Amino acid sequence: MTEEITLVVSYETMVIVNPDLGEEETQKELERVKGLIKELGGKVTHEDVWGMRDLAYTIKHQDRGFYVVFNFNLEPSKLKEFDADMRLDAKVLRFVIIKTPKNYERLEFKDLEKEFKKYERPAKTTARTPSAPRAQEPAPAPSAIEKPVVKHVEKPVSKPAPAPVVEEEAPKKVKKEEPAEEKEPEPEVEAPKKKKEEVKLSDKSELEDVDAKLKSIIDDPDITL
Repeated sequence: MTEEITLVVSYETMVIVNPDLGEEETQKELERVKGLIKELGGKVTHEDVWGMRDLAYTIKHQDRGFYVVFNFNLEPSKLKEFDADMRLDAKVLRFVIIKTPKNYERLEFKDLEKEFKKYERPAKTTARTPSAPRAQEPAPAPSAIEKPVVKHVEKPVSKPAPAPVVEEEAPKKVKKEEPAEEKEPEPEVEAPKKKKEEVKLSDKSELEDVDAKLKSIIDDPDITL
């Protein structure tokens, strides 16, 4: 019978836990992550707690997080299952997994801080010490070839010619139209009046006829008009 050889690879993961959990809940979450590695057949070789630190950018509305680094050994076939479980954990803001090489030197957070201070720039001091004399600035060396000084000659500014004066024409007088003369109405021509004498004669004749009829009626009552 041939024995199955299981390949174990060393990994390192940095886990950032939600800072609102509190100390007790944070410890439970870290124990859960370590228990998950053991359930998958792995082994935690080292644990480095960094504590509460500022985030480089906001993650899930959080500006700070609780940092922890785990070094562990695990079969590569089980790594996908570990990654999927960490993604579904709402208490974990962010995590990253890297495969560590054979000659990997593990550094704790204290060692990293010391290494960082070596490359930290010293703070600038603005105040001068009274004992240190102020260094005089060296005078600038004269140039071998002096440049000729060019004088600026102001050119006479030519004034613009005045605009021609345009004489305004006097407004023309408009003749007022006189209203048309009203014509007097022509006198009506009256019909010629009958002469008084003709009128009188006609009236007399009519009266005579009336008198004659009346006499005839009186004389003969049977006569009708």
